[in-house]
Amino acid sequence: MHAYLSSLALASLIAPTTATNIVSSGVKTTVDKPRGKYEVWHDADVPACCSVVLLLTVGTAMSVQDYSMLSTKMIDASGGATGVIFIDNNPRSIVKTSGTKLASIANAIVKDIASHLPAENPRYFVGGHSAGGQAAVEALAAKAFSFPVHGFIGMAPYEVDPTKMSLAGVPSMNWGFQHMTCGVTPAKAGRAAYTISEEGHRVFYDVDDKTWNHLTGGPHCIFTNSGCLGLCHPKKNLWMQEGVAQAVHNFTTVVATGAPFTGQMFAAPKSSVDVIMDSTADE
Repeated sequence: MHAYLSSLALASLIAPTTATNIVSSGVKTTVDKPRGKYEVWHDADVPACCSVVLLLTVGTAMSVQDYSMLSTKMIDASGGATGVIFIDNNPRSIVKTSGTKLASIANAIVKDIASHLPAENPRYFVGGHSAGGQAAVEALAAKAFSFPVHGFIGMAPYEVDPTKMSLAGVPSMNWGFQHMTCGVTPAKAGRAAYTISEEGHRVFYDVDDKTWNHLTGGPHCIFTNSGCLGLCHPKKNLWMQEGVAQAVHNFTTVVATGAPFTGQMFAAPKSSVDVIMDSTADE
């Protein structure tokens, strides 16, 4: 499909109506080991939800309840077409990096997806915030998911080592920061996940946070409701959650339709954000 024609065809999908009745399942615990916790969000007024299901993993020291704001924004951006499941792959510890645990929990959820969401043959996307992003990368690299994964979503995923990890053949959409935040090195976060994913089907939102408040850790946990112990969460920059939500919808729509990755589809929400894509993406 020609890039221009595809952009016309996608216009209505990229800007859908808003969701009307977003509900949560409450926090649930998996039956089998490894024990994990998860929370399911969807629009109850959409009978045939969901064509897209996001399986996202929490960051270091976070819980599934810390992502309710972002979950509702993601569903709203999709007009109710997306279901969001946040997973805590290690509830009794602050460490969330295990791809093995994540895959086991996600596989169990997907196997019984009909009991969680009114979804029939949805497209699954995996990813996560911080250490949860690392867990998703490791699980993808090990081919540990028992269901088809259509793409990776990284929110400052850390730690990603481009010399040891690969997302070959996996489209990706990543967010990251240009300066160290909360001890996270930019070169081993969103930019690294972008680098190791499928060429021509990847995008990286590189946020210039130079002027942001780094005295309390910087913006690394801006994806959560209130940060880690109130840190890493400059409230005046909560526009990022809106930006992430819209970018996720655009990404899943482009992947689902097979349209090319173009700058028109992935516009920067602010002038302080550089959108990095392959040089051939707009050709």
